[in-house]
Amino acid sequence: MNSTLTASPARMTTQRIAWSTALIGGAVAAGAALLLWLVLVPLAGIDLAVSLSGTVTRVGALDVVVTGFVAGLGALVALRVLQRCTARALTGWTVAAVLVLLVSYAGPLTALSTSAMLGLIGLHTVVGATVITIGRRSRSGRRSGGGPVKRGGRSVSA
Repeated sequence: MNSTLTASPARMTTQRIAWSTALIGGAVAAGAALLLWLVLVPLAGIDLAVSLSGTVTRVGALDVVVTGFVAGLGALVALRVLQRCTARALTGWTVAAVLVLLVSYAGPLTALSTSAMLGLIGLHTVVGATVITIGRRSRSGRRSGGGPVKRGGRSVSA
C-alpha cells in the first residue's frame, strides 16, 4: 500500500497570520483579562496590590486592558514576523510564548497578599492562554485551498 502524500507545493505553503487577527487577538486578550479583573476586584473584593521598589501600586482595569492588548498584539505580530523567516514559525513561537508566560509569573510574586498573587497569576494565565490559542488556531498551519489531499491514489480530507 502506497501512503505517499502528494499535493502541489502551493497547497503545502503556510500562510502568515493576518494583521486583523493580531489586532483582534490583542483585543480578545484584553477583554478576557478585563472580565477576570471584574470578577477578582469588584465582585470578590481582592486588592490587586504589588510592591514595586518599595512603592505600593494597585493594578486597575486600565492597567489590565492596556497590558493585555499590548502583550497580545506584540506576541501575534512576533508570530507574523517569524512566519516570514522560517517554515517552523508556529512551533518556535509557541515554545517562546510558553517560556515568556512562565517568566511573567515572576511579576505576581511581588503582590502584597496571597490572594492578589493568585489573582495576578490568573490574569497572566488568561492573557497567555488566549494569545497562544489564537496564534495556534490562526491560518498559520492550514493548507491553502482547503480541498482534499491525494494519498496513495485516493483522496482524503486534509
